Amino acid sequence: ISVLVSFYIIFFPKFIKIFFKKNNNKWYFSESFLILVALALAILGGYLNGLLDINLSYFFALAGILQLFFVFTFSLEEISTKKNLLFFALILLIFILFSIWVTSAYYSNFYLDPLMKEKIINGAWAHRDSMFHASIAGMIKTYGVVSTGLSGVDVPAYYHAFSHFVFGFLSALLNISTINFYALIFPIIIIPFFFLSFIYCTVSFHKIFINKINSKYLIFNNLNYWMVLFALFAIILTICPLSEQYQYLYSQSYTVAIALSFILFSIIATNFDFFIKKKLFVLNVSNLLFLIILLILFASISLSKFSFLYFLS
Repeated sequence: ISVLVSFYIIFFPKFIKIFFKKNNNKWYFSESFLILVALALAILGGYLNGLLDINLSYFFALAGILQLFFVFTFSLEEISTKKNLLFFALILLIFILFSIWVTSAYYSNFYLDPLMKEKIINGAWAHRDSMFHASIAGMIKTYGVVSTGLSGVDVPAYYHAFSHFVFGFLSALLNISTINFYALIFPIIIIPFFFLSFIYCTVSFHKIFINKINSKYLIFNNLNYWMVLFALFAIILTICPLSEQYQYLYSQSYTVAIALSFILFSIIATNFDFFIKKKLFVLNVSNLLFLIILLILFASISLSKFSFLYFLS
């Protein structure tokens, strides 16, 4: 089910744009905003699961299957030629290898393990940070309060609250424990969301600087783009002398904050004319909604990883 929910989030932007081709130039039909909407709807589904005691995960799973089918069907024309078919096969191979690396990197610091629950039951080593974050997400899911629950539900623990909110309600959607979400589901749903947010962000800025109608086509059909992209994130050099060491994967709140930052910058890029041509006191409904979305994203990023508040400021 979690894989199909991930498909729903990944393919939601392309699925919507299939039926709204005439509005592709609007910021609220950009891929970055649409993937944000997809994630928000999944979180809302998790909230409704607990509120109404229903299981909406099958609805999102079915949506993921349908979206995969429609997007693949409408993309057949682009990969029908022999050249595009070869390019598609190479990209698919790179994706598979990169997916194996991402999964290995996520577990490489031993904070989490696919058998996390079993390790806890057997008394094996389980890092306290993972238990701490999972407990806060679980309290948000169950009681709607930001707390570890150790000193009662009335004692708050305002630590990366928004990312815990996201993980708590996504785990509620899938009807699993929060510790299982951190240990198993995070690489399936959140990490693809992270990389896709970055890709959409680069495409948005590419359109500004290149200023070509087919700029998006050129980026996605350039093998060098994908190789450089994956090489930069993989950090091919040994990680021991470096200070980063895959924190963008190790820290779940960091991952969410960076992904939302990519979406924030991408939405700004897609509506860049607003800052150039528009006067702030001349607002229509679209521009007012645009500013509200930016403020909500800024607040969400700051609450996901408080240190990002300084970075964005």
